[in-house]
Formats: sequence, structure tokens, C-alpha cells
Amino acid sequence: MSITLVIWSIIYKRPAKIKSSKTGIALVHYLLCKYGFDGMFQKFAGITPVVGLGEINENTYPPNEWTICRSTQILKPKGFNKNFYEPTEIRLAVKNSDLTTDVKSLITGFFYVVDFFPSRVAPQFVNNSRLWMVLLGQINFNGILDERVLYEKMVAHFGSLDEYLDSLIISQLKSIGYECDDVYSLFYIVITNFNDWLLNANDKVNSMYGKELSILYFILEKITNAIFNLNFKLKTAQKKELTEKEIITIMNKIIRTGLIFGITRPHPGMSTA
Repeated sequence: MSITLVIWSIIYKRPAKIKSSKTGIALVHYLLCKYGFDGMFQKFAGITPVVGLGEINENTYPPNEWTICRSTQILKPKGFNKNFYEPTEIRLAVKNSDLTTDVKSLITGFFYVVDFFPSRVAPQFVNNSRLWMVLLGQINFNGILDERVLYEKMVAHFGSLDEYLDSLIISQLKSIGYECDDVYSLFYIVITNFNDWLLNANDKVNSMYGKELSILYFILEKITNAIFNLNFKLKTAQKKELTEKEIITIMNKIIRTGLIFGITRPHPGMSTA
């Protein structure tokens, strides 16, 4: 029996005053938000699993050609906020020839997400990107019930994500064998390679072969964060027509005069000249 890991991360930086769920956010959830179920599998795996309920069974999808995937329906997901847990009944049918390790990773992530929202995700809604975004918003903003607000916050979040990878990072990733044109391609690479990276980490940690010393991003972390934060704030403020004064006010709050001099504070090995 093989075990497939659910790869999760904290992508959305929540303000300290925002109460968030204890749910770890699977990277697959981001791919579902961006592409929907069919779009995710088509883009990254070139297949389209069949989604359904009880009609997906061994009579309609014989085991010699198909593999039927479903939730274990035994364990309540860690971080599930409600006392009563009714597991999802959704099933997926995948051709045996298509069931690669990468496809298994996407399927595992899908059921991890669905198990948190069994009453919300039905087969007919799996390609509804708005639904996936609202559910992502519920995790990031625990306590906000207005789905319109949640959706708008996640749209702004994804607008920022769309610009996360610049040409330098894309070039550096390509130089080590990873073809990425956006952050979502990077998420997929992490999802499908993390297990191997984890297993092989001990073999590489003591070796300098194939490694490079990179300090620029570490040193300029404050500046980089400020630029991304400024981009996010300006995009969020675009809902209304921005005046020059408002733009300058936002810039002064985030890209403060003398910000560059503050980079020595968390790095005692640096000094200004």
C-alpha cells in the first residue's frame, strides 16, 4: 500500500487581528480555485476523472479498467470545526493506465479539501471556481459569513498570486530543471515532488554539490515584502477610482523613506556604509 502526502502551506498572510481556521490549506485547493476540477486535471495531468456518487461502482467501472477513489469516511479532518461530521459521498473513477503518482497526489489533495466541506461540494459543482474560492475564504477568514465578501477577498488574493513569480525566479527554476510560467505551476511541482525531496533530503544535506550560496533575497526580504504588499494594496484599492493623493498615501505607509536602512536590524552580520 502506498501513502500519498497532502502538501499544504500558509500562502495568505493573515493580519494578526483576523481569526483564522486551524485547517491547513492544501496547495491543491489553490489549483481548484484557479482552474476548477476538470481544468486542474487537464492542465497538469492531461486526464479528466469521472466525478459522481453511488453510480460510480465496480459494475459500471470494472476494476480491470478503472480505479474508484473515495474518502476513507472514518477520520474527521483535523481542524474540522463542527461537532457533527458527515463524510463526503463523492467518488472518482480513474482509468488504471492514468493513475500515476502525480494523479494520486491531486486526488488526495482533492479529497482532503472536500472532506472539510462535505455538504457544500457536490459533483455538479466541482468546476465552480467561485465555490472553491469561497471555501478557501472560509478557512482564511473564520467567522466571516458573507460569501460575497469572502469571494472578493480571495479574488484580490489571487490577483496578487498571479504576479508572484518574476522573470528572474522563472529563469532560476528553469536552470535547475523546473519549468514554471506562474506560481500555480510551482505549486504543482511542489505537490508532486515534495515526497521525493523529503526522502532524499538526508542524502543532500551534507553535500555542497549542486548547491549555490544565495543571500540577496534573504537580505532584501523587507523590501520585497513591502513591494508585494504595495501591489496588493493598490489592486485592492482599485475598486474605486484612485486619486494621486491616495496613491501617495498608500505608498508612504508601505514604502517608507529610509526603509532600506532597516534591513540591518534582523541581520546582525550586515552594516550600512
